[in-house]
Amino acid sequence: FALAELNIQSLDVAYQDVNTRLGNGNTVAQKGSYTLVDGTTREMGDLLLAADHLHSRYADSVKMTEEQMQAANLQGIGRLRDLREAAALSPDLAETLKAYSDAETKAEQQALLNKLVQEWAKTDPDYHVGFTFSTAMIRTADEGVALTPTQAGLVLGYSVPQEYLDKIQHYRQKVATLDAFSGEKSRVMFSMNDTETKRIFSVIDKAYDSLNKNVYQALLFQTRLQPYLNEIGLRIENGGFVLDYSGVAAKFGNVFAENPEKAFVDLGEFIAYSTTTSNLTELSSLMAQYAKAAVENGTFEQYAQILGTETLAKLRHKLGGESDDHLNGNELANLILGGKGNDTLYGYGGDDILDGGEGGDELHGGPGSDILNGGAGNDKLYGGGSEADTYVFAKGHGRDIVSDSGWKAEHTDTLRFEGANFAGAVFTRNGNDLVVKAYGGEDGVTVSGYFNSSSYRYYNFAFDDKTVTAQDMADIKVEGIGTDGNESLYGWDTVDVLDGGGGNDTLYGYNGNDILRGGLGNDYLNGGEGNDRLEGGEGNDSLHGDNGNDTLIGGEGDDTLHGGPGSDILNGGAGNDKLYGGSYEADTYVFAKGHGRDTVSDYGNKAEHTDLLIFEGSDFSDAVFSRLGNDLVVNAYGDSDQVSVKNFFSSESYRYTAFEFSDKTVASAEVMNYAM
Repeated sequence: FALAELNIQSLDVAYQDVNTRLGNGNTVAQKGSYTLVDGTTREMGDLLLAADHLHSRYADSVKMTEEQMQAANLQGIGRLRDLREAAALSPDLAETLKAYSDAETKAEQQALLNKLVQEWAKTDPDYHVGFTFSTAMIRTADEGVALTPTQAGLVLGYSVPQEYLDKIQHYRQKVATLDAFSGEKSRVMFSMNDTETKRIFSVIDKAYDSLNKNVYQALLFQTRLQPYLNEIGLRIENGGFVLDYSGVAAKFGNVFAENPEKAFVDLGEFIAYSTTTSNLTELSSLMAQYAKAAVENGTFEQYAQILGTETLAKLRHKLGGESDDHLNGNELANLILGGKGNDTLYGYGGDDILDGGEGGDELHGGPGSDILNGGAGNDKLYGGGSEADTYVFAKGHGRDIVSDSGWKAEHTDTLRFEGANFAGAVFTRNGNDLVVKAYGGEDGVTVSGYFNSSSYRYYNFAFDDKTVTAQDMADIKVEGIGTDGNESLYGWDTVDVLDGGGGNDTLYGYNGNDILRGGLGNDYLNGGEGNDRLEGGEGNDSLHGDNGNDTLIGGEGDDTLHGGPGSDILNGGAGNDKLYGGSYEADTYVFAKGHGRDTVSDYGNKAEHTDLLIFEGSDFSDAVFSRLGNDLVVNAYGDSDQVSVKNFFSSESYRYTAFEFSDKTVASAEVMNYAM
């Protein structure tokens, strides 16, 4: 048009820079005026209109064959046509797309993914590989930046180091690909220091990785997962049609029989990236079965690594969530993932897999042989029922509590410490709980009630280098210290070291060569089977060695010591003690100056049963033997200390005794001569 046709008399060349934003990316950069033929004045402006390079579309279309129409497709973006149209124009892309679509495993597709993305990018009509670094900032005349001389020197004096220049070609390829997908043109990268240069490389890497990931996920159900998708059917439920996944489950079952790893990874991605959240129960149950099989075969970590942390996170989000969830399974095998938050998970029936994820979670397996993994955080894990459950731990798991029980070998649970060796594990006890620290630091697993009874001890402990069975635990030294309160501590087949601490405590060693220390208070100690050492400590204690060749030390206080069956050593310590060695065994009684007024009761019926009373630090000539009723009284350290041998003069059965001093040992017959 001519200006006259528009009734415009003149355009004023004067203008103002206004940079007024109109919204949606549109801007008035400059404003001026013009005059109409009737003399009126109007406004005019220089408009900078927004351009959406990312979502631009081709106006024409590509004629394709029937075969090309069947290829996997993604909508075009940036300066790129739709994927199948671009492949119809590019033999290299078509070949790569076919190979990618035919790939049967995630690993095979990942190996082709980068080439697929780059071949698609090369169909960009403005595809250009090459950018340069510049340290000069280019701005319009009215957008200058004020710099001090020092600041200007820093900018103008920077040159990109050679180590970064050597990486240019690698990043040029990535930038060319990103430009094709975004519709942008990146010819110059501006950097004023090493930090900026590193940031540029980091941004490129993140954007490129994100692009590849999005392409991979978008093609999943058109390529590798499509055979499963094709098996989805319909069924009538509650008067309406619903999706039927039974065919999908059967397809996965066939794949699992041939390639468990592929089935695990494919099913994980099928669930994670499925657009539906309904009717996943059957597939979740199937995933639980595959995961359980992988744990049993020792391949779970390998499969999970192939599946990827992001996919696992999506599974948690799909089957769990970010909040504090309460999730229930059913009678089938379930895969229940808590995700973030303090979750409560119930497996109920079936062989379930429960994964708490992050947070302080509570997991209940219920009936069935379940796998429980609390994840990070301080978790409470309950296997439930009398089945063989598996508890999985890894470094950073936190302070977890395991509660389970059984009554026969088939109920034995397994605590699996992944990434830990047996040599690095420390077994201790807290009250009647067993504590296992396999990773050092703050991590620890408390096995609740382990020392209460045998029903709480059906556990194996699996490390990377060996598995410690319930029977092996008999050879492991487990130490525990009680509190200042009154408590009962129970040992087991292990080599137990129990310390009651303060209070009036009851300690049972049971099997094994145990060490029991009563500590303060009036304590009851029972060694049980094995050659035990019992130390009463302070207080009026009762010590029972039970079976085995035991050592009993009363300590301070008026104690009662029972050696029981076996050749025992009894030392009452300070105080007026009662010492019972046990029948028909050769026991040893030890005394020293300040032992108090003690009583010894023992007997036998042959020489092999002869007991020995040892008076440490005393010579035979210092000892005074006397008779009190039918008892023999020995004063070896003066009048304050005294040993009464009960019924010594009643019959020969009570005289199978010898007396050892620092200078000599005398038999009962000789002693009788001195005491008559």
